[in-house]
Amino acid sequence: VEINVLEDGVADANMRTINNTEPYMGAYRLELWHDLYGKVREIDVAENTPTVTMNLDGLSSGVYVLRLIIDNQIITAEQLIVK
Repeated sequence: VEINVLEDGVADANMRTINNTEPYMGAYRLELWHDLYGKVREIDVAENTPTVTMNLDGLSSGVYVLRLIIDNQIITAEQLIVK
């Protein structure tokens, strides 16, 4: 899935936008969590990288939580459904 942390709106079914209140161009982390399995994916993203791709291969179908973390603080958390 392609994840964009700077722009509002979802471009298509394969893109997920995390609504960040202000444009942020520093480094950040994306974490994908599941209620039963805990943290299942983590990506550390370099500065000036508003869009990244997270591989969802091998994950069980279900509801996950995608967290945007900046300076070790959860800025936002949004649901992501894996089919």
